Amino acid sequence: MSNDYSGLLEKKCGKEGLQRLNLLNNSNLINFIGKYVEHCNPDSVYICNDSDEDKLYVRNKAIESREEKSLVMEGHTIHFDGPNDQA
Repeated sequence: MSNDYSGLLEKKCGKEGLQRLNLLNNSNLINFIGKYVEHCNPDSVYICNDSDEDKLYVRNKAIESREEKSLVMEGHTIHFDGPNDQA
């Protein structure tokens, strides 16, 4: 069953994020993402393409939200998980 999540994904990812998804030309992946965006209803979704700009954006957002802290060594951060988190 295929759903049209384009409106929801544009709202949550923005036009650029939706364009990035559409460039993948993979309707199964887009439907998978759409299904879980609909289910989880996040405020927003960021679609990254592994560019240096995207890496910097994600790192800065993690620092901004205090999930990570900058280290003295430029371009490095530290992230502490909760005591009950396991990898």
